[in-house]
Amino acid sequence: MDIVLNDDSKSWLITGFFTPNYRELAEPFAASLSAQGHPHHLFAVERSGTWNYETMRKPSIGLAALDAYPKKTVILMDVDCTVNGALDELVNFNPAVDVACFMYVKTKKIGRHRQRTSLSSRVVLLRPTVGARTLLENWRDACVERPWMHGDEPNMMLALARSSGTAFSPIPLGFSGREIDTAPPGAVITHDSASHKGQNPRSFLKQLWHTVGASRPVDVAPKAERREREPS
Repeated sequence: MDIVLNDDSKSWLITGFFTPNYRELAEPFAASLSAQGHPHHLFAVERSGTWNYETMRKPSIGLAALDAYPKKTVILMDVDCTVNGALDELVNFNPAVDVACFMYVKTKKIGRHRQRTSLSSRVVLLRPTVGARTLLENWRDACVERPWMHGDEPNMMLALARSSGTAFSPIPLGFSGREIDTAPPGAVITHDSASHKGQNPRSFLKQLWHTVGASRPVDVAPKAERREREPS
């Protein structure tokens, strides 16, 4: 059964989804949202396979939420996030934007310096606009086209590249769902990967990426310091 708390007086709503084995995370997450008066609709779904496949349901969940609440801004969020305060600043952030989420770059050196740009789908702001729906539809289609990718986020990046006309912006850092031990002071939305204790460890390829010299994600918000280019 879905977990729902609607509030018609508010122009926004938090959404997400959970499988039966994640209900133990979804219920306290929803209880925390309710205690703060944050409207939400968490969709209950059956398991479809591995963690990899589960993450690729996100664009469909975003579309379902926009269908159910066609006049509301939707905040798509992982249920192992924590909301620590008011969300008005996020909801009112740049009204001209269709979609906002965290963007970061990773650099590594194997012979030459290389850089990879990525998006995070932990927290995604979705306006009730054609532009937002375009990205979600392209994201959903990319997940069908490339189910073998590691999680939904590479497909989200492909979807953004295909979504001409969609207005995108990086999300304010304090609302981006960074890990609790690296989030900026006063962060309103944080994430706790410790919630996944007992699940499969980081894949070998991901461990290798970090072992060979990949840097930690770099915030590319306008106020972030520019990293100096190392000699090649």
